[in-house]
Amino acid sequence: MSGNTFGTLFTITTWGESHGEGIGCVIDGCPAGMKIDMDAVQAEMARRSPGQSALTTPRKETDTVNILSGVFDGITLGTPIAMLIKNNNVKSKDYSAVKDLFRPGHADFCYSKKYGIRDYRGGGRSSARTTAAIVAGGVIAKQILSQMFNIEIIAYTKSVLNITADINPLTVTKQKVDSNAVRCPDENKASEMEKLILDVKSQGNSVGGIIECVIKNLPAGIGEPVFDKLDALLAKAMLSINAVKGFEIGDGFEATRKLGNENNDIFLPDETTLTNHAGGVLGGISNGMPVVFRTAFKPTPSILVPQKTIKETSNEIVDIITEGRHDPCVLPRAVPVVEAMTALTLCDLCLISLKDNMFKKYFKDMVMNAIILIGSRGVGKSTIASKITELLSLKGHAIKVSFDEELAANIGNLQTFIKENGWEKFRDQETLLLKNFKLPNDLCVIDCGGGIIERNENIALLKKLGKVFYIKADVQTIQDRLQTTHARLSLSGKENFFNEIKTVLEHRAPLYTKAADFIIESDSLSIEDCAKLIIENAEL
Repeated sequence: MSGNTFGTLFTITTWGESHGEGIGCVIDGCPAGMKIDMDAVQAEMARRSPGQSALTTPRKETDTVNILSGVFDGITLGTPIAMLIKNNNVKSKDYSAVKDLFRPGHADFCYSKKYGIRDYRGGGRSSARTTAAIVAGGVIAKQILSQMFNIEIIAYTKSVLNITADINPLTVTKQKVDSNAVRCPDENKASEMEKLILDVKSQGNSVGGIIECVIKNLPAGIGEPVFDKLDALLAKAMLSINAVKGFEIGDGFEATRKLGNENNDIFLPDETTLTNHAGGVLGGISNGMPVVFRTAFKPTPSILVPQKTIKETSNEIVDIITEGRHDPCVLPRAVPVVEAMTALTLCDLCLISLKDNMFKKYFKDMVMNAIILIGSRGVGKSTIASKITELLSLKGHAIKVSFDEELAANIGNLQTFIKENGWEKFRDQETLLLKNFKLPNDLCVIDCGGGIIERNENIALLKKLGKVFYIKADVQTIQDRLQTTHARLSLSGKENFFNEIKTVLEHRAPLYTKAADFIIESDSLSIEDCAKLIIENAEL
């Protein structure tokens, strides 16, 4: 059986059956040195897992992902990543009554004709249970796309049967998508959809619908004409998902009802387009606009409504009711599967495009506009930033930027502002500055305040500006460095200054690690050595 591998440079091979010991995948072609957030992996698995609401199958699976190879201390090694998900809640006896029957709408007949044998328990290899492995691999691709390219993928339920939501793909957020069980960001329509699904479920029937997906921050130039066009590969990816029967991008079939001048997207001086009828793809290559596409899912074929079928052994016509645990509508759990297949497609194409000199230049300009230093107060960020700027001046131009000084220019003395307004308002000002921060034309080195990573939003905004380096040091090193800088010591006005730093550092260290693209273990390094190590790993 071939056809279990997807991708060219970045590949996923999935394996396993619905009622076997387990399912899983092997990811190959993953760059070394990427951070893997296992909490994020499990969070995505929970979005797809069965038994999460009354709208899904009652089958209970924890879908815990065990990484067997390719990752060490949370960092990818560049070697194949093997991932295992055990099947813990199988009930094969539910399928004994239909083991010799071809279930309508299922792949039973086709698998039997192709292979001469099939696993009748839950559909075996053709079961949607196997999409758990796709989601596991897709999370790895998502994290690479986020860390290397700042690309975001958001899918959501657009319609169920005849109920269609009005959603702006440019403003939709994952939080809004996950705010209800249907995964539709339109609250009013989500309620209607949920009622419809429950009504259909009570009748023993099922219903289908459409999932829309938007890709944000995808640069122009992604896609490999003529047979590996971006839209062609997205279509292949979507049609590889269980129950998918249709795909369209941009205006899709609606474009057939327009004239040429109505359908064309006019280019503007900033290289965006006035409209986005093309859905962000022209000639099979991304044009820099958001990529928007839709995927059509048929109703779940496993239903309790009596139907006719034939026996596998005799072609005799018999009655059939598909017992077992099934989704009345696959869309809520298919949303993360659509995102995963999209991420796998883009990760492959983006890594391929890095071979293109034009894309390398764009990638460098996009990601390396800034070197960003984070870490505890007193760790030496400002001094290291000055040394980096000094060393880089030999190569070209570099500008040092103190984030706290930029912040003080907006709100005045920081300590006074915190005293009068509180920490939450101060963090609001940090976030506002990050959102509006304008990078200079020259490379800049930014040293940030110690608590800037207290908000996930700030971490995401920092990563959009450039590569984030965590200057790591223990409390003793910080104490030694601060004792040489009386002005910094005077900021505390407390005898327990270093105990306070120790307490704060214990809380923030995991946040610094999460935010960092690279960690500088600075305890045994000089300021100049730290600066040189950062420059080396910035890949300027």
